[in-house]
Amino acid sequence: SRRAPSRARVAPASRDTRARRRFRTSSPPLRAASGDDRDDARRGATLDALPIDASFIALVNHAFTLSERDAATFVDAFCASERLTAAFCEDAFDAVYAAYARRAPEDELTTLLELAKIFTTQYKMRAMPLETRVLDETLDAGRRCAAGDVDEAEARARIRDILERAFAIEGLKQRDYIIALREYRVKLERDSRSGKSYALEFLEADETLVAELCDPDSELRASEACRRELIVATDVIFRALDGFLEVAAR
Repeated sequence: SRRAPSRARVAPASRDTRARRRFRTSSPPLRAASGDDRDDARRGATLDALPIDASFIALVNHAFTLSERDAATFVDAFCASERLTAAFCEDAFDAVYAAYARRAPEDELTTLLELAKIFTTQYKMRAMPLETRVLDETLDAGRRCAAGDVDEAEARARIRDILERAFAIEGLKQRDYIIALREYRVKLERDSRSGKSYALEFLEADETLVAELCDPDSELRASEACRRELIVATDVIFRALDGFLEVAAR
């Protein structure tokens, strides 16, 4: 069962609309140590400043005492450390729920949710199969095209670059990636037919809790819009694969 959500408040500084820029961390996979002794020392110093059993809210408040550069370094260091655990990720989303429950300002909610998502994503990636991680990367490229941020030619080129690296350098098997892609597309279509709520899955909660946090009708519409975008993204990937796999296999 879930623990009672924390009632702690994040420091007022987090309400600054510019604050979220502090926490932009490295893109997955986790950035390895640079080999620069000065960078390693900075990462260690920022992490050691936080108690070993610090809560999510304590981490956020500490990060806001740092410069933008040091805050990003701090989040990177935490993500790469053994302190990032399943229990910490649960505490992070408990804090987000508590913020919703007390009707915290939108900027604070957005900051907390963004950080909770960063930590959860990085934690999950540690155990994520290679084909799943690469699928996520290619889906991100496809979604940018689906959203109109880039044209399809650019998206296809990006997808092929990701796959070329994964096949040639990381040892991903083409068959494993194709199976993961096809299974994901089938899941999207199945979820679309059933009208599945992504908030329900994301919050690991029942319909009652989802209804407390967001309007159910709006959430279902948002979930369906998200699915449509992801379906377009998979179509872009399939078109990018046309003729590419044979070349990559040579």
